[in-house]
Amino acid sequence: MMKKIVGCVLASFIALGVGANVSAATYSGQDVSAYTGDPDPFTGKILTSWGTTPKAYTTVAVHPNTYSTYSDVAVKSGPVIPYGKTIVTSLPIWLDGYGASKDTFKVEDIGDINNRTIQGINRKYTRYWFDIYFGQTTGPSNSNAIKFGVKTGVSYTTY
Repeated sequence: MMKKIVGCVLASFIALGVGANVSAATYSGQDVSAYTGDPDPFTGKILTSWGTTPKAYTTVAVHPNTYSTYSDVAVKSGPVIPYGKTIVTSLPIWLDGYGASKDTFKVEDIGDINNRTIQGINRKYTRYWFDIYFGQTTGPSNSNAIKFGVKTGVSYTTY
């Protein structure tokens, strides 16, 4: 009797797709860069476009669905990878200032709203590029972000 119950429960999970992540997507050959942020002059807080407090070496920004010279238009269009998604890179990325490599990040911000050309590479960022938050602009975070530069050819999956 127990085998039948377990078998029925297992079959139900499989039929419903429980445990399967149907919204996962994989991207190859993408760019990765680093950014820093300044506190809002009125609140003293640093907030992402999603309204969260960014976490250094975990929070990432991605392109908006719609590029614009107006930040409110870009932010209202939403990110190309939905807020809250987890990015897992196929290989860990060394993070200057963090002192280690990481492969897991969380989408909480929108960046590069104008789709600018990358200085020194003379092309635009890849569509599914992501930008890792390194911390406040003051102090070593900014120099670490500059040192990080742009990594190319990164592959990752979102969950």
